[in-house]
Amino acid sequence: MREKHIRDADYPAWTKATFARARPALEMEPDLVSNPPRMGRPPLERPKQQISLRLDPDVISAYRSTGAGWQKLMRDALAKAAPKRRRRKAA
Repeated sequence: MREKHIRDADYPAWTKATFARARPALEMEPDLVSNPPRMGRPPLERPKQQISLRLDPDVISAYRSTGAGWQKLMRDALAKAAPKRRRRKAA
Protein backbone atom coordinates (compact mmCIF):
# COMPACT_ATOMS: atom_id res chain seq x y z
CA MET A 1 0.00 0.00 0.00
CA ARG A 2 1.35 3.40 -0.93
CA GLU A 3 1.51 6.13 1.70
CA LYS A 4 -0.02 9.51 0.98
CA HIS A 5 2.07 12.61 1.48
CA ILE A 6 0.61 14.85 4.15
CA ARG A 7 0.69 18.54 3.37
CA ASP A 8 0.90 21.00 6.23
CA ALA A 9 0.33 24.72 5.65
CA ASP A 10 2.73 25.53 8.51
CA TYR A 11 5.53 23.60 6.79
CA PRO A 12 5.30 24.14 3.02
CA ALA A 13 7.50 22.18 0.64
CA TRP A 14 10.91 23.73 0.01
CA THR A 15 11.56 25.25 -3.39
CA LYS A 16 14.86 26.14 -5.06
CA ALA A 17 14.39 29.72 -3.81
CA THR A 18 13.84 28.47 -0.25
CA PHE A 19 17.04 26.44 -0.39
CA ALA A 20 18.92 29.45 -1.78
CA ARG A 21 17.82 31.58 1.22
CA ALA A 22 18.68 28.86 3.77
CA ARG A 23 21.60 29.48 6.13
CA PRO A 24 23.59 27.07 8.31
CA ALA A 25 22.28 26.57 11.84
CA LEU A 26 25.63 27.74 13.25
CA GLU A 27 25.15 31.07 11.50
CA MET A 28 21.54 31.52 12.63
CA GLU A 29 21.74 30.14 16.21
CA PRO A 30 25.42 29.96 17.24
CA ASP A 31 24.72 29.63 20.98
CA LEU A 32 22.27 26.79 20.49
CA VAL A 33 24.62 24.90 18.17
CA SER A 34 27.70 25.49 20.32
CA ASN A 35 25.95 24.67 23.62
CA PRO A 36 23.11 22.24 22.93
CA PRO A 37 20.73 21.66 25.84
CA ARG A 38 21.61 18.64 27.97
CA MET A 39 19.16 15.82 27.76
CA GLY A 40 18.24 13.33 30.45
CA ARG A 41 18.67 13.34 34.17
CA PRO A 42 21.46 15.29 35.83
CA PRO A 43 24.35 13.13 37.03
CA LEU A 44 24.05 11.81 40.57
CA GLU A 45 26.52 12.88 43.23
CA ARG A 46 26.92 9.29 44.42
CA PRO A 47 25.68 6.92 41.70
CA LYS A 48 25.07 3.29 42.59
CA GLN A 49 27.61 0.77 41.34
CA GLN A 50 26.82 -2.54 39.72
CA ILE A 51 28.70 -5.58 41.03
CA SER A 52 28.52 -9.33 40.61
CA LEU A 53 27.72 -11.26 43.77
CA ARG A 54 27.15 -14.99 44.23
CA LEU A 55 24.56 -15.88 46.85
CA ASP A 56 23.06 -19.16 47.99
CA PRO A 57 19.81 -20.03 46.18
CA ASP A 58 17.88 -20.24 49.46
CA VAL A 59 18.91 -16.68 50.37
CA ILE A 60 17.74 -15.36 47.01
CA SER A 61 14.50 -17.35 47.22
CA ALA A 62 13.79 -15.99 50.69
CA TYR A 63 14.12 -12.39 49.51
CA ARG A 64 12.22 -12.97 46.25
CA SER A 65 9.36 -14.56 48.17
CA THR A 66 8.74 -11.21 49.88
CA GLY A 67 7.43 -9.86 46.55
CA ALA A 68 8.03 -6.59 44.75
CA GLY A 69 10.87 -4.54 46.18
CA TRP A 70 12.91 -7.54 47.32
CA GLN A 71 16.10 -6.00 45.92
CA LYS A 72 15.64 -2.88 48.08
CA LEU A 73 14.98 -5.10 51.08
CA MET A 74 18.23 -6.97 50.42
CA ARG A 75 20.15 -3.72 49.91
CA ASP A 76 18.83 -2.33 53.20
CA ALA A 77 19.85 -5.53 55.04
CA LEU A 78 23.36 -5.32 53.56
CA ALA A 79 23.63 -1.65 54.48
CA LYS A 80 22.56 -2.36 58.05
CA ALA A 81 25.09 -5.21 58.37
CA ALA A 82 27.94 -3.27 56.79
CA PRO A 83 30.65 -2.13 59.19
CA LYS A 84 30.70 1.58 59.81
CA ARG A 85 33.98 3.17 58.86
CA ARG A 86 35.06 6.38 60.53
CA ARG A 87 36.84 8.96 58.49
CA ARG A 88 40.07 10.30 59.90
CA LYS A 89 40.21 14.03 60.24
CA ALA A 90 42.98 15.70 58.30
CA ALA A 91 45.55 17.29 60.58
